[in-house]
Amino acid sequence: MSAIPPLSCWMAIAACVGAPILEAQSSYDPPVTITPRRVIMPRAVRIPVEISRATARISIEGNRAQTELTLTVRNSGAANTEAELLLPVPEGAIVKGFFYGNGQGKYTASLLPAQEARRLYDSIVARALDPALLEFAGFAAIRTSVFPVPARSEVTLTIVYDQVVSPENGRFDYILPRSESLEKNTEWQIRAEIAPPCTNVYSPTHDMETAALQNGTTVLTLPAARNHNPGAFRLSWQGAAPTLGIPQTTVYACPDSANPKNGYFMLMIGGDSITSDAKAAAIPREITLVIDRSGSMRGDKLAKVKESVKQIIAGLQEGESFNLITYNEGVEPFSHERVLKTPEQERRAFEWIDGMNARGGTNIHEALKQALAPPVRNGTLPLVIFMTDGMPTIGTTSEKAILQLAASHNPGKRRIFTVGVGEDVNAPLLRNMAETSRAVPTYILPKEDVETKMASLFRRLGGPVLADVELTLPGDVSRTGDMVPSTIGDIYNGLPALVTGTYKGTSPFNILVKATRPDGIRIDIPFTVDPGRISTQRDDFVGRLWASRQIGRLQAALTDMGANMQDIAALQRDPKTKEIIEEIIRLSIEFGIMSDFTSFFADDGSRAAHPAGTPLRLSDPHLRASAWSGFAVQERSGMGAVSKQGNIADMNEQRIQNKRNVRNTADGSAREADTIAQLAQNAYFKQGGVWVENSIVQQSPDQNMAPRYDRIVQIGTSEYMKVADRLISENRQSLLALDGSVNIRLGDEFILLQNTITP
Repeated sequence: MSAIPPLSCWMAIAACVGAPILEAQSSYDPPVTITPRRVIMPRAVRIPVEISRATARISIEGNRAQTELTLTVRNSGAANTEAELLLPVPEGAIVKGFFYGNGQGKYTASLLPAQEARRLYDSIVARALDPALLEFAGFAAIRTSVFPVPARSEVTLTIVYDQVVSPENGRFDYILPRSESLEKNTEWQIRAEIAPPCTNVYSPTHDMETAALQNGTTVLTLPAARNHNPGAFRLSWQGAAPTLGIPQTTVYACPDSANPKNGYFMLMIGGDSITSDAKAAAIPREITLVIDRSGSMRGDKLAKVKESVKQIIAGLQEGESFNLITYNEGVEPFSHERVLKTPEQERRAFEWIDGMNARGGTNIHEALKQALAPPVRNGTLPLVIFMTDGMPTIGTTSEKAILQLAASHNPGKRRIFTVGVGEDVNAPLLRNMAETSRAVPTYILPKEDVETKMASLFRRLGGPVLADVELTLPGDVSRTGDMVPSTIGDIYNGLPALVTGTYKGTSPFNILVKATRPDGIRIDIPFTVDPGRISTQRDDFVGRLWASRQIGRLQAALTDMGANMQDIAALQRDPKTKEIIEEIIRLSIEFGIMSDFTSFFADDGSRAAHPAGTPLRLSDPHLRASAWSGFAVQERSGMGAVSKQGNIADMNEQRIQNKRNVRNTADGSAREADTIAQLAQNAYFKQGGVWVENSIVQQSPDQNMAPRYDRIVQIGTSEYMKVADRLISENRQSLLALDGSVNIRLGDEFILLQNTITP
């Protein structure tokens, strides 16, 4: 017999058929319960109903948030169905209305406080054998009246509720409950509007598009195509206008699950305008565009680069300056010194760009040398956009020498934003050139549009509001560690800087940030981090962002070790190499984050491919050697190298949870890992059809990924509910969203928790 699937629901719909049914329904028969993922069909009911689309519109003004959810419910059965909605919402929500059929009919809806909702969840779990509702223990619930769903049709439902969002240290946090299930049957769209004043608007859970209306309202949208992450939608903002000359700042913190006295923190240093005059708030930019015109750029590639360069020059503001440098085997500047952006200089530059042609080799070293040499005008932010589509072939071609030039012969402290066009570039070189100068690399793959990616880069560089940002620890330096990034660089309008790190102890500690304002004044921005007061498991994303950035930094260190290719065998034997690889694997297991050394996690059948069919042991020397050979240490160019360096750059800058572990593969395509789940402060790996908790892998002396348990706990039993209560008390109930069997560690006991049954 096949297993009855669990719900793992973000919401539930109870449905009963309006036509005769095949079996008489007894008093204990459960109703059919429908979720965005799948349908439970008990003995008495066989009508499939599901939620196919969901749209959330969120309006925030002051401390009041109104949420309007519009749901499309589909009944693919042959009989009309009556249904009832059960929706988890934050405690304290107030129902404003429930509408059926595009607002044509209005129905009643009642609000159940969290304790009553929990009792309802328990009753559904007991009758329908659905553990996933317990994922929402602690939330209130809206329960509606019955509404009709016609046969083979869709209906639209809209429910509206209000809530008060209380600030904490000037920061507001909004949450929209959604399931942690990895399945993606429902199409989601979200739009949030926040009335002014608001700054540092941030979602740690979803990649939102941000815009501003003329009245100052901030608008965030999540198109269906970008709805990758499962779990609750979170939104944070600060509800005060920027203080003249002082950026808005905030701190997040979460405890370490293994030792709550230690943990992880994240500083957010505001990137919104810090003066009342938007134009005065930005530091004037001095941009040098360095353009590769070697023979490989011939044709459509160079044509698109020309257009994107024109767009950048046209986008410069009055008072900003620029220069152009083209290179192949030689180097040719537009001007021997920077020129101010004027209509006349823009016209001259466009004519010069139009006359550019492609031929010859690639002299990266000399082009970079000329871009870095000129003096920088006081009061400006010097930026270089360095474009290439190939490896260095002319002049000094040593990767090590080019990096030394970028690091040690940059008197103006120019930020070098590198742009690699295509797959034939030295990908590690471009990443390192950028990061050494406190900038970021951009890789444009063959199928991507050059103009679009360049426009995106230029938008990122718009409106710099703080320069030369430095972070110091005026107190006990032993209280913090592993801060990433180690250097912040500059802060641009609308893009706050995020710094993550670890802390020890629960008493407050201080951090001092120094930065230069647009008016040239150097300012101090003091932080006090009080873990004992602000650290919360609700902000578990902080630990994962830190771990992802740390893994990226470690992988970058390994790649950079390969810049000197004279003795790669000695590099493999170096104890430091083994230490770095082991740390990457440890962090990957602890936080459920894919890396180039743990790609085997994505394959549920990976153990079968291991020699002699033995269980997968992460400490196996064969595995480490295999991981090393597959890592881009020797591979400096090609699609595989570009993809891996792009992954490293993304991890180094990660601002949003990557719960599906989306990564670029060797062929340049994006791939998700549906056998890794990041839930609360744990990670789960699906091996042999069983979800294995990271704590079990870590506790195993040989790091064996095979399941390990002292007893089996089956859903529907009293033991199961006791385990669920324990998980809820530890804020780990989200693991109940996982299908099948879940191998967990509870105290000193290892349990195989069966979330489904076989009739």
